[in-house]
Amino acid sequence: MSVESKIKSVAETFDGVSYYFGDWSRANKAFDKMSLPAIVYVMPASGEIDLGAGNVRDKENALIAFLDKTIFDFEASDNNIIVENMKALAMRFFVACNNSGLFDPIGGKLAYHVVYDMLDVNVTGITFEVPIKEVTGKCIKGL
Repeated sequence: MSVESKIKSVAETFDGVSYYFGDWSRANKAFDKMSLPAIVYVMPASGEIDLGAGNVRDKENALIAFLDKTIFDFEASDNNIIVENMKALAMRFFVACNNSGLFDPIGGKLAYHVVYDMLDVNVTGITFEVPIKEVTGKCIKGL
């Protein structure tokens, strides 16, 4: 399994939340047909391969967004409710990642950025840049 497929397996455990993997441009188009809120795993720009102890583990520098619908020309107080809801979803998602046993623990201070007026579709939420490292990689002998 790839890091992305493992992320997807965790995201799909959340009822009423969609999952999308791709770049921002394609995500922008996909949001027209998707139900929201959504967890979006933006294609990683970089990462590391850890060779050792007989296996290869991938560590991706992930950009993960938690987005929901908003209205055009929103009031700050209304939009802040959505941002707070997406923070709560993000916290539940990272706890689920840690509980899955698929990744090294995600923890410490996780900086986020608020998203709005970034895409054609009216969404708001938050993004996190977080390293995601597999606990179990691929066996070197099998490569």
